[in-house]
Amino acid sequence: MLQVLLFLHERKRRFKLIFYFIAFLAILITGFSQILLKIGSIKNKNKKNIKLFLNIHVFIGYFLFIIVTLLNLYVFKYLPIKFNIVLIPISIVNVFILSVIILKEKISKNKIIGGSIVLLGVIIFNI
Repeated sequence: MLQVLLFLHERKRRFKLIFYFIAFLAILITGFSQILLKIGSIKNKNKKNIKLFLNIHVFIGYFLFIIVTLLNLYVFKYLPIKFNIVLIPISIVNVFILSVIILKEKISKNKIIGGSIVLLGVIIFNI
């Protein structure tokens, strides 16, 4: 009987780890979709109206947002609400980091202060 309970407990723990992995994957996908939207807007900055949105980067960016939304809805059912609330601010910091790495954006003082405030808020929220 004890072995069965230990097996079920271990299985439940592994099952929960999968949801944490999916949540962090959603954060990464969110960052990449934001980067694609930025690239699409930079490439079409001189176009107006609907032509601004008619490029592959924007289509893929919004498609990834739909995927992330579905992943989040699925994950939010199984993970604690306290963890789920932390995901949104972390994705903002992720976009900042990816912008610096991929788009070669400059790191300004305000961006560092903003990112630090977000991370500090996450830490304080989890205390």
